Amino acid sequence: MKKGILFLVIVSFIVLLFSTNLVKEAEPELSEDERLSKVIDYAWDNYDIFASSVECENSEVFFDIDDQIDQHEFIATMENKLEEYDLPDRYFISIKRSNAEELELQQTKEKMESHVFNYIQENDYKGVEFEINYEGKKPLFTFYVADDANISKEDLEKEIHGLFQFKATE
Repeated sequence: MKKGILFLVIVSFIVLLFSTNLVKEAEPELSEDERLSKVIDYAWDNYDIFASSVECENSEVFFDIDDQIDQHEFIATMENKLEEYDLPDRYFISIKRSNAEELELQQTKEKMESHVFNYIQENDYKGVEFEINYEGKKPLFTFYVADDANISKEDLEKEIHGLFQFKATE
């Protein structure tokens, strides 16, 4: 009786082992791009990431991470993910640490420059150039208006000031 039960347990174990192996084989193999995508998705899902990219020529996986993240822990985790997806010999992790507030301020500055540029283009102002200097968090616009421009410097400054007054209320 004991031999019969032992035989059934062994046979059940072997059948279970084969069925598990067959299920694993039935799952499609992920391509290298899909595996790399899973590594990058993991970073986005678990860390404060500002940007990521893959440089195929030099096999670099780049992340711009929040400067509050422990960079050594992040790199170790991501290298483990590369290994988990069988990519450690193909790619390496590189990072840049950024401050969230500084990035937000930089994005705001770029939007302001874009708004001014678009406004000048949309209104077909000729002979007008500008630059924005930032002292702290307050922008300082400098406009260069040619003598033959179709708007005066004073009028342009009033319009731009009004543009940002309007944008601030939206």
